[in-house]
Amino acid sequence: MKCDCNNLKCSRYSRSDPSSPSTITELKTPRRINYGGDDSSVSGHLAIDRVEFSDIIIENQLLGLVDCESSSLDGVVDGVFGLGFLDLSALALEDLKAAETRAKSLISNTVLTSLLTHELIPAPVFGVWLGNGGDGSSSSTDPNAGDGEFIFGSIDTSRYVGDLTFLSITHRKYWQAKVDGVKMDKNSDLAISGDTIIDTGTTLLVMPITQAKQVNRAIGTTSDPWEHWILPCNSNSKGTLDFEMGGSTFSVR
Repeated sequence: MKCDCNNLKCSRYSRSDPSSPSTITELKTPRRINYGGDDSSVSGHLAIDRVEFSDIIIENQLLGLVDCESSSLDGVVDGVFGLGFLDLSALALEDLKAAETRAKSLISNTVLTSLLTHELIPAPVFGVWLGNGGDGSSSSTDPNAGDGEFIFGSIDTSRYVGDLTFLSITHRKYWQAKVDGVKMDKNSDLAISGDTIIDTGTTLLVMPITQAKQVNRAIGTTSDPWEHWILPCNSNSKGTLDFEMGGSTFSVR
């Protein structure tokens, strides 16, 4: 774990100034969070603070402050904003017997449930639009230029084409739904079905090794020693990987 916040890597993050007036209340409760399957992790402690975005203000929100991170975390993002169900919250306090009474009273709310509890949004929905990155310039002629957007409490119909597909959640911890089938180029049925997790926090498709072999054999990729599959950027592959869910087809090109 790297705990030196004076190094170059840490200087790229937005950091609070402890000498400035603040609404934060730091708790003594330590916390370590592990992410995904690559052994990346962070550690720090809990805090209660005001959360503001757009014209919304959430008072007394339970948060995690990071002091150390594993070397595998190389990004320049300032944190993780979880939108899963409460049971997935890394800040759940049931196992933190030393947690302060005030913090225990706040555990019923993630940021999303706080928005609902305090009636700060009109409906229990949110939307995520993923831009294509870049510098986020609004002057670009590319309609997908930008870093992406969240919308809470409603749906931005300008950000999609066609009809919405509604899926039943199969496990109220993740945004987990059923995949009815997976095909390559709309005609090669890979005999894959079952539950899947829809996660905006990863750029990977993660699946059991037997299914991964089927998919990547169809695509024409090669594997590395860490069970990652590689498709060179100059590949001539123009196939489409189709996921059938809820009567709709979602394609990865």
